[in-house]
Amino acid sequence: MEDRDGTIWAGGRGGLSRFRNNHWERLGTQHGFRGQTVVSLSEDRAGNIWGATLSVVLLRKAGSDMFEEIAPSSNVRGFSEDR
Repeated sequence: MEDRDGTIWAGGRGGLSRFRNNHWERLGTQHGFRGQTVVSLSEDRAGNIWGATLSVVLLRKAGSDMFEEIAPSSNVRGFSEDR
């Protein structure tokens, strides 16, 4: 997924990484991410980034560099937004 700032986000079995400033960075506990398998990523119109793993929904608020766990979940596979 590419966010509004041009950062490329990639998630999968290996966890979560981002490409910015011409290099890949793997996100870990220093960013509030515990290296879980990522099943979905999405950016909302406010610039927040939502992520779903096999066990939890995560939110990275616009302007922050930290993800926070929002809710446990074993069945979130995607995000959508309406008006």
